[in-house]
Amino acid sequence: MLTEKGKQEAICSELIVVVGYHAKSIMDYIGNSYNGVPVKYAFQAERKGIAHAVMTAKDILDDDFIMCLADEILFNPRLSNMVSTFYKHEAECVCGCVYDPTDFSMKPIAYEIADNITVTKVMEKPKNYSNGFRGVGECIFSKNCLEFLDELQPNPIRGEYEMGDWIQLIVNAGRKVEVFHLADAYYNINSVKDLKNAEEELKMLHDKSC
Repeated sequence: MLTEKGKQEAICSELIVVVGYHAKSIMDYIGNSYNGVPVKYAFQAERKGIAHAVMTAKDILDDDFIMCLADEILFNPRLSNMVSTFYKHEAECVCGCVYDPTDFSMKPIAYEIADNITVTKVMEKPKNYSNGFRGVGECIFSKNCLEFLDELQPNPIRGEYEMGDWIQLIVNAGRKVEVFHLADAYYNINSVKDLKNAEEELKMLHDKSC
């Protein structure tokens, strides 16, 4: 849940963590609060996609919310600014992106953009890309966006309830969906090698800023 109109002193008033594999270990580690922010849990019995994870938390999501993926590292994130933009533009959904027109190795979601900001089409794991916007797993949704989960169907190719298909439903309904340049770089962490690469990238960014 977002704080009132994205005030800078705190981004969220509550955290909801979707757990499944090793759920008890995660719940024991985090507990009922994180840095003073209350924590609730939702259980995803089967891993059927990112949008499916949100479905499992739907009954306890009672306000606008930020969806974040636990396996991503963002470099120099601007999440507070993203929240402010969400309210200022009166958007239904703001999709976090990094901009990289050269490296498409980690670009699971691509967006076609009008006016350099408005999302017109969402593509999940496409073979070709029309721009350098690389979608990441941090997106802000209005509570109204939850209604589109009721009509979301499993992706015919991968059989999962996917984030990109969910956002496309929101776009198709004529709701305002925008991209936001959220961070300077991003890494998806699936292995020890990924973690080491992220640490090297972080060091390089730090050295450049010094």
